[in-house]
Amino acid sequence: MAGTNVNDIYTTLIFLQDEIEIEAKTLRVGKVVAVSTVEFRNRKTGNVFAQGRHTKYLVVSSKL
Repeated sequence: MAGTNVNDIYTTLIFLQDEIEIEAKTLRVGKVVAVSTVEFRNRKTGNVFAQGRHTKYLVVSSKL
């Protein structure tokens, strides 16, 4: 498997003592491509401080 696209966005600061929540989702899985996202939130405020998106090429194995 190979990653074809990885995007990261950092929107605000987070501090060492802050607790965080991480939510990851698989948006789509096709025959050759899969797309997933992840959001990082400050647990206390609910504010998103980072987001990511990954598009992955799924290598098709030979059936020989």
